[in-house]
Amino acid sequence: MPAPEAAQPHASPAQEPTATIPTVTARLHVAGARLAAGPLELPSDEAHHLQHVLRARVGTSVRVFDGAGHEWDARVARIDRRAVLVDLVAPAAARPEWGVEVVLAQAVLRGERMDEVVRDATMLGVAGVQPMTTAHDAVGGRAGSPRLRERWLRVAIASAKQCGRAVVPPIAAVLPFDAAIVARGDRVGLLLVEPAAVARLPHPGRGAVAVSSSGEEAAPLSGTGRPTVSLEELRTQACASGAHVLVGPEGGWEPGEIVGAVAAGYHPWTLGALTLRADVMALCALSVLRYSWREVLRDPPGP
Repeated sequence: MPAPEAAQPHASPAQEPTATIPTVTARLHVAGARLAAGPLELPSDEAHHLQHVLRARVGTSVRVFDGAGHEWDARVARIDRRAVLVDLVAPAAARPEWGVEVVLAQAVLRGERMDEVVRDATMLGVAGVQPMTTAHDAVGGRAGSPRLRERWLRVAIASAKQCGRAVVPPIAAVLPFDAAIVARGDRVGLLLVEPAAVARLPHPGRGAVAVSSSGEEAAPLSGTGRPTVSLEELRTQACASGAHVLVGPEGGWEPGEIVGAVAAGYHPWTLGALTLRADVMALCALSVLRYSWREVLRDPPGP
């Protein structure tokens, strides 16, 4: 009787390589400081966040940026009840900024809706946010509260920290609509409107040329016969002078506001046949502009 074969050792399956999740370096905002090699005391809000939310320890690597385009690699040097200090080690390459200086002039929205607009606009690279009051906004006299402006600035800072921008766009003081459209200067003016509002405009003149979001050839706006100019055609002027984008409130524009903006040189611009909510209109419009003018990037300010 043949001897039983020796049991072969069980071959263990090849171990799959373990996926590693890259460590996210915390970004800290220190406004108004001249960043240079050496120790830097963090402001109280960032110190609290680093110590009690992120639970950082001495030696933890962080990034520090000033909101004006400068960013440094740093390490936590001291944590105690009196202060949190970091050592600035070396300048870090900040993310390129959008080369077109786009200012979002947004009718003030209620509560968190305005916060979301500021957050998204910061993430999409605007050069500034101009809150404004309009005939149909739902906030009224409370729109000019300094506390609201401080809150929107905090939202912009948090958004810049999250998305990687080294620039925090300024949040201007609230202006009435008539003053906001004058603040356009020589920038390209874009007025977000519903298609029906374009059709109701007075006889088209030079300032009433609407914007077409697609294609490079100007063609009449569908259903209106109104001449259009493409975003590509506005690109050169926008690169040179910037753009000023008007977005209305939950209640929509007063007809006189549309007529006044067009008379002031704004191009009416519609994003399609559907009516979009006021709190997503800026996100959609800025995304289209960012894509249309996507090759235009510039380095942040130097030291």
